[in-house]
Amino acid sequence: MDELYARIDDYLDGALSAADHTAFEAQLASDAALATALAQVREARLRLRQAWTDEADDAALRNTLRAAATSYFKSQPAIRPASIRRRLWWAIAATLSLLAIAWWNLRTPAPERIYARYRHFPEAAFTLRAGAPQSLPAAESAFNQKDYAGALASLQAYLSTDPANLDALFFSGLCQLELRQYAAARSVFQQLQNSPNAWSDEARWYTALSHLREGNRPACAALLRQIPPDAAHTAEARQLLNDL
Repeated sequence: MDELYARIDDYLDGALSAADHTAFEAQLASDAALATALAQVREARLRLRQAWTDEADDAALRNTLRAAATSYFKSQPAIRPASIRRRLWWAIAATLSLLAIAWWNLRTPAPERIYARYRHFPEAAFTLRAGAPQSLPAAESAFNQKDYAGALASLQAYLSTDPANLDALFFSGLCQLELRQYAAARSVFQQLQNSPNAWSDEARWYTALSHLREGNRPACAALLRQIPPDAAHTAEARQLLNDL
């Protein structure tokens, strides 16, 4: 078991050699137990990162958990075989992950937890036109770094000169959704649904998620049922309806 999780750890950290990486992925394709273990470790890491970076008071939790880990390791003998050090690391890592997950579930309202599972924003990659204001590259950089307030300010500055840019409009709506400006976000998404375009399906999906995050499950469910069978988020909409 130690060796299994050590390999998973090295795989996720990019520490395997090219040959070992190829061998691991080949085994992954045929070994259901390995795939399950990998998914569990990846999920634990993701939830731990989310719990530690979600809001400002996460710093206090992070410091507390790190202090606990430091205290634990200081209580152990300084020199141990590598396999035992691995076992100790996985024990403390598992404990910290469980603590973080429990903390996340207790402190976060259910709509916010469900929203976090389904919110998968695309990466911003705007097409720059000749003479375009520099606010658009600034918006792209800020959005991809999750600086949604900065991205929104740059996007709105750009839209004041080019209000027909649907890419900028859609990403401004995503920024407003993240900033909990629900009515403004839905207004933007409604504009994108008024006529067929590349963002119509996405706008419908994120309108539903805006109601979910706001705590209005009936409105969210009603919109999910309107998503066409051939839309991009049909499968997710069905799963989300089950979660509601």
